[in-house]
Amino acid sequence: HLHSGVPLSTALNHSDDNQLASAIQAEYHFYDEVPLSGFALPFMESQALSAILAGQQEEGVTLMERAIALAREMASFGPLTMALLVQAMLVHEENPLRSYTLNHEAYGLAKKHGLRYCLVRALVGLIKTSPSPEDARAYYSELETFCQTVGDQGPLRKVSNEDTGSDAEGPDLR
Repeated sequence: HLHSGVPLSTALNHSDDNQLASAIQAEYHFYDEVPLSGFALPFMESQALSAILAGQQEEGVTLMERAIALAREMASFGPLTMALLVQAMLVHEENPLRSYTLNHEAYGLAKKHGLRYCLVRALVGLIKTSPSPEDARAYYSELETFCQTVGDQGPLRKVSNEDTGSDAEGPDLR
């Protein structure tokens, strides 16, 4: 949502269409109370992902650490949880234990603050990174219960398909 601010402002400043200008002006007021640091966080995350895609893994991970630190300063739990999940994904190959720790912190924040989308992502991450099969099974069971409650089996199928090649029995968590 924050990324749309620049194009909206630009369109507002260069449009003669009153109806478009009114709609954009209404949207523009969403940003009145957003602190400047609120724009910095998604920018830092984008930079980190760009660095990773450019093959600069270490720089990307460092940028995400800075984004996480900024989110902690802001005490903004949604962005912090998402930043933790992204960092967990980025470090998964080189440091599975760190990935698990990040996923676990994101899981705790998501549960505490009712962040359902983040909770699903954290559970998927925990299933994949849990050091013990027992923990992985427990997280899978929680994900299964959540999916039944909301009536969406998509996340469960995703984990099952990735881990076993089929969704018949759930993941192989030996």
